[in-house]
Amino acid sequence: MYKTTNKGANWLILSLNIPTQNGGVDAVRDIVFSGNRYGIIACDYGTILRTTNAGNNWTRDTTYRDYFQRSSSIGIFWAADMIDTNTAYVSGGGANVFRSTNSGQNWTILSGGYFDLHGSHFINANTGWCVGEEGTLQKTTNGGVSWSFYPPITREVLREVVFPSPDTGYISGDSGVVLKTTNAGTSWFHLNTGIKALLFDVFFLNNQTGYIGGGYISWDSIGIGWIRKTTDGGLNWTTLFYEQDSGWVNALHFFDANTGVACFDASIKGLPMEEQTGLLLDFQAPVGVRICPFQTARQVTLQEDQTHFIKQPIQDYHGWVTRQEIRA
Repeated sequence: MYKTTNKGANWLILSLNIPTQNGGVDAVRDIVFSGNRYGIIACDYGTILRTTNAGNNWTRDTTYRDYFQRSSSIGIFWAADMIDTNTAYVSGGGANVFRSTNSGQNWTILSGGYFDLHGSHFINANTGWCVGEEGTLQKTTNGGVSWSFYPPITREVLREVVFPSPDTGYISGDSGVVLKTTNAGTSWFHLNTGIKALLFDVFFLNNQTGYIGGGYISWDSIGIGWIRKTTDGGLNWTTLFYEQDSGWVNALHFFDANTGVACFDASIKGLPMEEQTGLLLDFQAPVGVRICPFQTARQVTLQEDQTHFIKQPIQDYHGWVTRQEIRA
């Protein structure tokens, strides 16, 4: 895992010391923080980590590792959300949703739903949304004790959900799908993004200014990366980044309208893992020039003191460095 305290100018490498599972390294899928000290990490094989000292040390929870068994034991967790220093949620495969009310020391199994969940967002300790396979969109108003399920708006996989304000929310998914609500999730409607890419992440600074990131996975190349921006709530989109051999965008985070970090993945199917590469791109207006070498990254998260963490799912293979100029 990488950590920065100066908006990406420098990065520190932190060891998570996650034990190997089934002969391989557990893949970190999501990382969230509340305040400067408390954080949660959710992993693919079901590992949950927590920190109470700003990520300097992580404690592993093993309560549910052997309870849930899936084919190949993958996809147990995909998403994490931390509401305050006490309340946190993790969700993932099999519609599993867990809640902790003591900073991740103990977890309660909640009723989730029917399909794998890929993203979640809670606006307070009780009200939140989860999205996932088969266009799954569900909402809770009682801390996950029960869920309301929306009629399918799409059958595409929904990857991420964000609410820049209590009334306005956005969801990104496959085939260029972006959904929006302006009435606190009572109803959702499609936005025209102008692309058919897999949109792994959506990030909004406010109700109007936001970004979508994703791309295409290829059988014979690294993959295509795509980042688009809107300044009118999704009515119109402009391309900030498009590259055929960058790998696809896994995660975005912007500090303001012009400065942000994008995490890329890259996978040429059939190649050994050590030959696969990744890219970390830092946007700075008017020109983005900071590129950091790293192992393939899947998420970036922000603490209140501007400290950032980037998670990595695989260890011990090489990253690469490039330079890209972007006008945001």
